[in-house]
Amino acid sequence: MWLFIRASYWFIPAIYGIIAIILAFLSHQIDQYLWGNPQLLDSIPPLFLSDFDLAYTLLGTIAASILTMTSISFSSILVVMTTYVTQFSPRSLQNFITDPHTQRILGVFISGFVYAIVLLLLTKQQAGITDVDVLISPVIAVLLAIISVGFFVFFVHHVAKWIQIRNLIESIYDDTIKVMDKFWENQGDVKPDDPWEDWEGEEILDKPCTQVKSRKSGYVQWIDLDGLKKQAEEDETIVELLYSHGDYLAGGLVVMNVYGDKKQVSEGSYSKLVIIGTERESIQDIRYGIVKLVEISVRSLSPGVNDPFTAIEGIKHLGHMLSALCRKAYLENYVHDSKGNVRVLKKVYEFKDYLYQSYFQIRHYGSSDSAILAAILDSLYEISTHGSDMIKKDVWSFTEYVIEGMEHHTFLDWDLSRLQEKLDRIAVISAPGRKDHVRLRQPKKGFDEHE
Repeated sequence: MWLFIRASYWFIPAIYGIIAIILAFLSHQIDQYLWGNPQLLDSIPPLFLSDFDLAYTLLGTIAASILTMTSISFSSILVVMTTYVTQFSPRSLQNFITDPHTQRILGVFISGFVYAIVLLLLTKQQAGITDVDVLISPVIAVLLAIISVGFFVFFVHHVAKWIQIRNLIESIYDDTIKVMDKFWENQGDVKPDDPWEDWEGEEILDKPCTQVKSRKSGYVQWIDLDGLKKQAEEDETIVELLYSHGDYLAGGLVVMNVYGDKKQVSEGSYSKLVIIGTERESIQDIRYGIVKLVEISVRSLSPGVNDPFTAIEGIKHLGHMLSALCRKAYLENYVHDSKGNVRVLKKVYEFKDYLYQSYFQIRHYGSSDSAILAAILDSLYEISTHGSDMIKKDVWSFTEYVIEGMEHHTFLDWDLSRLQEKLDRIAVISAPGRKDHVRLRQPKKGFDEHE
C-alpha cells in the first residue's frame, strides 16, 4: 500500500480535497449556528463577518484565482517532466513526482479551490432562508487564498531549484545514503558471527525444498526480511532468496527456496512477503540510485548535450556513495532469529559489482576525455582511502581496467602527466610495493630517450 501511495501523483491532493470538503461543511455549520444565535454576533469583530453579496464575490474570485494558479503549476510541472525525460533521465522523474513538497503544494491549491466551490454552493442555498446575512466562512476562504499565494511563490522557487541538475544529483545521492543507513549497519557495529552459528547455511541442501515462484513479471521492489524471518521461525524453515532488490524476473521463476518440512510450508505465506512491480523502486535498492547517477552522467556526455561538468559532478557523487558503502556491512547475508538460528539467506552483491555498475558505461563514453578519466581516477582514489584491503584490491583491478580502455592516442603529454599523477596516488594506496604498475607515458616515435 505504501509503494502504491508513494508512486501515485494524485493521492495526497485527493486527501487535501477531501479535507477541504469537510472543512467547507464545518464552516457552513458554524454559519448556521450563528444564524440561530444572533447574540453571539456581538462578540465577533465585524472584520471577520460578511454578507451574502460579499461572500459570493469573495468565493467566486478566490475559486477562479486558485484555479489559475493550479493551471500554471501544472504547466510548470510539465516543463520539469519534459526536461527530466529529454535531458536528464526518465528514471529520475520519479524523484520529482514523489517529492512530498510538490504533492503538498498541489494539494493546497486543490483544497482551496474545492473549499471555495463547495462553500459557494452551500451559501447560495441558504440565501433568502434566514434574515441574518452574516457569514464567517468567507473569511476562512480568504485565509486559504492567502496561504495558496504563499505556496505558489514557494512552488516557483521549488521548481527553479529542482530544474537544476546539481540539485537533482544531490537529491538522488541523499536518498541513496538514507537507504544505506536504514537497511545496513556500519561494519564496526556488526558483531562477527562464530563459524558454527551459521552451519545451517551449509547444510540446507540436505533438507526438503519448496520452491516459491513469482506470480508475475517485474522488478523486486520490496523484501520483508522481518516477515520472512518470523514466518520461517514459525514453520521451522530456512529461506534462501534467489533475487535481490532491483532484480528483474519473469513470471513463473523461482523467487526463493524454502528448506524444511513441506507439509508446514504455505507458498502464499512466503510469496506475499516479496513485492514485485512493473517499475523499479529505490526504497530499498541502492543500485537504482547508482543507475540514475550513471544515466545522468552518460547523457551529459552525448554529442547532443556535451556537458562534461555534469558528468564530473555525477562521478564525484558516485565516489561519495561508494565510499559510504565501504563502511557498511553490505556482505552480511545471514538473518538470525531471536535464538540465533539462521532463518534467511539473502542474495548479496560484492563490492566489485557496485564498482563496475557505477563506472563501466561512463568509462566507455568518456574514454577519449581526459577530464572524465581524471574524475574517475579521483573517485577511485577516494574509495581506496575508505576501503578495506579487499576493496583496495578491487579498486586497483578496476583502475587497470579503466586505463586499458583509454584512447591513448587522443591525449597529449600534459593530459598523460596529469592522469599519471592520479594513477600513482591510487597505486600507493591500493597496490603498494608493486613496481610494475601502469605507466601511461610512452616515448615518442623517431626519438630515443636521450634526445
